[in-house]
Amino acid sequence: MKLSAAITRFVADVCAGKTNETPETYRKKLHKLLDGLGDREVGRIRAGDLERFRASLLSQAGKRNGAARSEAPLSPWYIRGVLKTVRHLFRWLYDRRLVPRNPAAALKLPKEPPKNPKPIEPDTFDKLLQAASTLGEEWEHARNVAFLCLLRDSGGRLGGLLKAQIADLDLPAGVLVTMEKSGQLRTLLFNDPTRDALRAWLERRNLIHPRGEFLFIGGMGKSKGRGLTPSAVYNVLRRLAKMAGVEGQRYNPHSFRHAFARDSIMAGADLSEVSQLMGHSSIVVTADYYARYLPVELRKVHQRTSPGRQIKLPGMEDCGGKGGEV
Repeated sequence: MKLSAAITRFVADVCAGKTNETPETYRKKLHKLLDGLGDREVGRIRAGDLERFRASLLSQAGKRNGAARSEAPLSPWYIRGVLKTVRHLFRWLYDRRLVPRNPAAALKLPKEPPKNPKPIEPDTFDKLLQAASTLGEEWEHARNVAFLCLLRDSGGRLGGLLKAQIADLDLPAGVLVTMEKSGQLRTLLFNDPTRDALRAWLERRNLIHPRGEFLFIGGMGKSKGRGLTPSAVYNVLRRLAKMAGVEGQRYNPHSFRHAFARDSIMAGADLSEVSQLMGHSSIVVTADYYARYLPVELRKVHQRTSPGRQIKLPGMEDCGGKGGEV
């Protein structure tokens, strides 16, 4: 069996019934392997071939924010994702006796990098929102403002928002039901500013395309009336970032989700509450990926919460609480 055929069968089997982005994600990662090894017989792929493929990933340059290829290496997270999928493919092939041995059994993953905070900064969001209110035609203003507000306010994943339909939206209740990568329904909540932005968008949306199911649609050319795609969202964000002068800042869709989690925790929500708001399967995921803070943020938390604030040093009562000053 050729590698291309094996990839097709693997994705069809392990992603059977899934309508989210997982099948396409698997295909993209495994086509990286196809590009590296060529479309050879899977039974003739050896451990050394996969080690050389791993080495090539570690030396390749990647892209940043959709820009042209740079000299920066591929992200360690991306490389880990590709290699984990390669290991899954060959384990699947071996379990079904489609290959005589598993050449990926000893394939090592790069060391997991630190999970540093990756939220969009409040100032960056404010500038994007201001740009969204002026860039393009009036229907674009309304759509882009509503989309940015929903990203910031709900903690929703991009895939879920793009699949959302008008019938899934309850404006008075501040609720949007989405289907995300797990294939399960998730309830997103939003506040009054986002409700107002969505109401303004729906009024414009009905003028450009009164029929159709998707909540967020294109309004021109072949995309008119069709649901927005991830690439369309990234294009919009790049245009807004350029206009707002924040091209060098973090503004990808997942940075909104990261900011939602961190800001909620900093505002006093506990990990259990945030985990449910984020739609995580476990509180461990929330803690591991989102409850990560910069030293300056931890300093503020410490100053606000530490019992050390109440310490009274003997003989320092007359110093106005400024112990240690001379």
